[in-house]
Amino acid sequence: MKKNNTRQMVRIASLSAIALVFYMFEFRIIPGSPLKVDLSDFPVIIAGYTMGMGPGFLVAFLKNLLHALFLSSDGSIVGELANFAFAVSVMIPAVYLKKNRKYFNLALYVLGIVFASLFMHIFNYYVTFPLYGLPDAGKNKMLLSVYLPFNVVKSVILYSILAFSRPYFDRIHS
Repeated sequence: MKKNNTRQMVRIASLSAIALVFYMFEFRIIPGSPLKVDLSDFPVIIAGYTMGMGPGFLVAFLKNLLHALFLSSDGSIVGELANFAFAVSVMIPAVYLKKNRKYFNLALYVLGIVFASLFMHIFNYYVTFPLYGLPDAGKNKMLLSVYLPFNVVKSVILYSILAFSRPYFDRIHS
């Protein structure tokens, strides 16, 4: 991580606050599912893309910590833990692929969606589902029929926004 100067700390705090506000506006893309889409992961991607991996992790952590403390109504941090894992899994490809300008969008879509979906499949199977106390029977069916499409759609939404806004972030970052 770069030297922690005041400007970087203000950027991290600002992006964390923006992410928390985005976290409040969530909507369902699969009716009847407990899964909700929000754009709170986009500031995490911006932090990783413009400042590096460390600030991206920090923004993801702060937004989920603040959500757990002030907005969460269920009293469990399992949802925030899963959201943190997803935010990090969509940020990592954006950070590593920003150097490749020519194939950035295509590589970001393909690798980012595949990475986030596979990572979250494994994370949900071994971490989230056991913490929620879900039975082993039907885990894979639920993961493949509900969680995988959800993660793919959410990744596509986030990467689409990044693809359209990337020239702006490249301009202010340089």
